[in-house]
Amino acid sequence: MDDKKTPSVGMSMDRMFRNDKPPRYRAYLLRFWEEGSRHSDWLAEWRFSLEDPHTGERLGFASLEKLVAFLRQTMNRARPSDPGQSQPS
Repeated sequence: MDDKKTPSVGMSMDRMFRNDKPPRYRAYLLRFWEEGSRHSDWLAEWRFSLEDPHTGERLGFASLEKLVAFLRQTMNRARPSDPGQSQPS
């Protein structure tokens, strides 16, 4: 396997950082776990958290739908309104 390729996306690191502009990306540590008793009559629920490795900030989500909604909102905020301009941080 080519050491410069990321297996999940297949984009080489050279290609990702080739432009003069830094890439827009976010990094999170995703954790998920099941809450609820195996011996109870009610169904267990999955819980999710994202942690920003740079700041240590953690966000919790009670459902997969809420996690995905947050990620979509984050990606939409990062998208510049004009292709020639970048979003302020």
